[in-house]
Amino acid sequence: MNSLSELDSELMLSFVSIINKIIMGKHLNQIDKLNIRRDQIDALRRMNYQQLQQLSLNTSRNIFSLNINQKALDEAIKVSAKRVEEEEIIHNLIKGGASRELMRHYFGINPKYFSQLRKFLGLSIFNHSSEGRTPQLNEEDKLILWRKYELFKDHKKAYPQLLILLHEETSYNITAIDAELKLYTQKLKLKN
Repeated sequence: MNSLSELDSELMLSFVSIINKIIMGKHLNQIDKLNIRRDQIDALRRMNYQQLQQLSLNTSRNIFSLNINQKALDEAIKVSAKRVEEEEIIHNLIKGGASRELMRHYFGINPKYFSQLRKFLGLSIFNHSSEGRTPQLNEEDKLILWRKYELFKDHKKAYPQLLILLHEETSYNITAIDAELKLYTQKLKLKN
């Protein structure tokens, strides 16, 4: 058997299994959408799993055709890629020391989920920067941070990605970087 007919058989078996589950679950309104006659429903109901396998192997009769909605698939691929990118950003922020508050503000992450993510990432659930005082940068660290910030401020990155970039360049805690950037922008607003 070549790989295409194996794939056809696997698709057919999956399709027939789904139909059988729908039939056994008495979801006849969904069956109507599949354009299956009542006598075919009855015949499928009487089949056991081995008979369903034999039916799936009978792909030469082209029992069904599989059409993929290209537009929907393209959209699903985009959404999946965007979600994976967002998860990577979230993980990198947390690994870099982002506070619970920062994660809630930018991603709507509640404290319980934040702790679960920290645990998932192998980080301590306790003793992180979101509990207690925000880590402070000394004057030398601030100077280094601002030099790096000047290099990256014109990049078209969202703020959380900028925090990650600055953390990667300086190894400073993301919560401390965020606090310093916010302090700086507040000072600029007061001057204007």
